[in-house]
Amino acid sequence: MRVFHGSTVTVEHPDVLHSDRTLDFGRGFYVTQDREQAVRWAHRKADILNTDHMILNIYQVHIALEELKIKDFGDDLDEWIDFVCACRDGDMVYQDYDII
Repeated sequence: MRVFHGSTVTVEHPDVLHSDRTLDFGRGFYVTQDREQAVRWAHRKADILNTDHMILNIYQVHIALEELKIKDFGDDLDEWIDFVCACRDGDMVYQDYDII
């Protein structure tokens, strides 16, 4: 599976140790399968940092998804909102999942 990470820096070895705990889905390294979403994030990050330097990091992931604990909200918008708010408040609700 190919995933993308939009940034202002090249990230050759992603890790979760340098992430902000109060992000929408808690501590983690955020990627997406949607290339354009990652490009938009790189633009947003560059705007925040007042730079023109944008990087689209691309990774090929070789993980058996059945071995991971995945959180899928489906169409439950209320559960998703509660989850995001809890993560932004520093709650550790996300720690039980590999992929959200």
